[in-house]
Amino acid sequence: MGPSGWVKPKETVNKRFLHSTLRNAVISNKHRTLKQEKVKVQSYKTDTVKKS
Repeated sequence: MGPSGWVKPKETVNKRFLHSTLRNAVISNKHRTLKQEKVKVQSYKTDTVKKS
């Protein structure tokens, strides 16, 4: 068998858990940050309208 017959060993359970946890944490933080920015922009728009 050549290199095409070599199968990479699976990651350990701990590494898979760590990678999936970190990936999900980053995704949820991005989602939360975007949501907060959207709220800030909307509140800024309403503040400027009230002042005018």
